[in-house]
Amino acid sequence: MTGEQYIRQFNHPISIYTLRSALVFTVTFVIAMTSLSMWMLVISPQNVVLGVITLPLTTLLYFFLSWAITTIAGYSNTKYRDYPQVMALVIQAVWYVSPVFFKKEMFTSNPALEVLFNLNPITRILNLIRAPFLYGEMPSGVDYLFTLSTIAVLTVIAVYVNRKNQDKVIFYL
Repeated sequence: MTGEQYIRQFNHPISIYTLRSALVFTVTFVIAMTSLSMWMLVISPQNVVLGVITLPLTTLLYFFLSWAITTIAGYSNTKYRDYPQVMALVIQAVWYVSPVFFKKEMFTSNPALEVLFNLNPITRILNLIRAPFLYGEMPSGVDYLFTLSTIAVLTVIAVYVNRKNQDKVIFYL
């Protein structure tokens, strides 16, 4: 968790430190999306308008998603010192089973893989960017529903973790 010295000295709500991390991630995302928009103007300019129209809602959803994740990760990292090493492996595994580098058709050729592909929340979250910018399509309602459901579940977990550990986090630092 960032701000260890401040946490030790001041009695602020711990969630402001995870909020700061989420805001940094969101600003970085907006900068990256600006670069993507400029690149898409060269590659397929017809998709940029739809991408820019959907970008504010997507950014807001990604902000809430990152805040929930940083809250859970911040407490876990503080409490369990091996957390970064384990998460590096988990993120690498999730990265390879998600359609980041691979086309959707590679996963939909096999019925079993297609079921896993459609149930993977990372796929739906990535579709909020992929559909408008790459394919010129509006993200589906299912994509938004999966993303909102993922945010809701992670927010409930983050609130629980925050309430359970906010008074004890000082002992883990």
